[in-house]
Amino acid sequence: MMSSDSNKNKSKLPRKSGPTTPSAIVPLASPNWLEQLDSFLRSRQVGKGFELLDGSEKLWCTLESKHRSSSDLLLTLAQWVDVGYRDVSFLRRMLDLLSPNARLQLSVGDYVRVRMAEAFYLLAVDDSDGTIRTLDVLLRLERELLDMELKTLAHLWKARAHRKNADYQEASDHIHAALELASHLPDSQTIQAVLQIQQGWLIFQRGDVNEALKTFDRAESVLQETDHWIALGNIESARGRIIRRNGDYLQSMDHFLRAVTFYEIRHPHHPNLARAVTNLAFVKRLLALQLKRHIESSLAHRNAGYGIRKSHKTNLRPLHKQYQELYHSAIAELRRAKDICILHGHHSGLASAVLNAGYLHLDVGDLDLAEKEAAQAYAIGKTTNGAVLMARAKILSGLIENARLEELLGHPEDTPALARRAKQH
Repeated sequence: MMSSDSNKNKSKLPRKSGPTTPSAIVPLASPNWLEQLDSFLRSRQVGKGFELLDGSEKLWCTLESKHRSSSDLLLTLAQWVDVGYRDVSFLRRMLDLLSPNARLQLSVGDYVRVRMAEAFYLLAVDDSDGTIRTLDVLLRLERELLDMELKTLAHLWKARAHRKNADYQEASDHIHAALELASHLPDSQTIQAVLQIQQGWLIFQRGDVNEALKTFDRAESVLQETDHWIALGNIESARGRIIRRNGDYLQSMDHFLRAVTFYEIRHPHHPNLARAVTNLAFVKRLLALQLKRHIESSLAHRNAGYGIRKSHKTNLRPLHKQYQELYHSAIAELRRAKDICILHGHHSGLASAVLNAGYLHLDVGDLDLAEKEAAQAYAIGKTTNGAVLMARAKILSGLIENARLEELLGHPEDTPALARRAKQH
């Protein structure tokens, strides 16, 4: 059974922060503006951090701040992109400002920080293997080159990369290491809460639903005092997936809708928003399938030996309408997810949306559209060398050919070819 706390402690829906008072922000002329930016990051005062970043852009946009090295600035900006500031293409532009010649002149410590920023960039563009390779090297460095805070960050990003690769044991090991390091850092309650979100998901992957939900509750109790909407959205999205697996689709949909609301506050095109609306579409598909089975069962029961009464047709009309609304709403969600993934170049997210759209088209019998989606998903998998994705696309293609065979579409002489193609897929 699920923890009852999951209903009781759901994230408070957006209480937008009021305008920042002038005294809350260190004047930009002050040499302490970067320290203030770090403080906002540690406490996840995201709105204040964004305001300070925008207001001080002239001091950092050329990577020539008088108060910090270019490598420090790049790593700071990478962490702010991680909490929702601008997007990964912005980070790429900032990284490119550091020329190859300038890199050759960096100290070892500065070079490490640049590589850390690049590791996050690789993570953000779905290059999990590249992230892992880069951080593997950095984590082997001596203590004086990678302090406790940097090691915590490296373990967190490496855990996320392993999780994307579905290597949950490795991910769990790195999250445990990050939590152990973070426990020794001053004022680390917020970063520990961020780590607990990753930990909760990995606990769920081990099958301990109650402990996972309790872990999310603990993280939320800290983060709901911040305006870190991305993290709060991540908690709701994770709850939605857990509850969906338990079969409560309506409650699951509620959590995904809350996640969407959180993401939209800070960034209407955030990659995590694409994932949430894809999951929302999947739940709507499951609800539509439940409704479809109910309609078919009612028809079979009422029609057994009696014929369909006109009054019964009328009673089923609202259910048919509801089914169509769920289908079209899910397709609209997936269209939105596709647009966001294309904007960010997120191949895995795009493929997930495409596959979900394919299954929706298959459900309603639009086999030609389903086939196009399956082919697109397979092409993405081939481009990115994603074996799991290619397998999922082939499974969908096989189901489409099976549907053609079962519905006897085409000429009777096509039947052997349809069966053969289904088997090949």
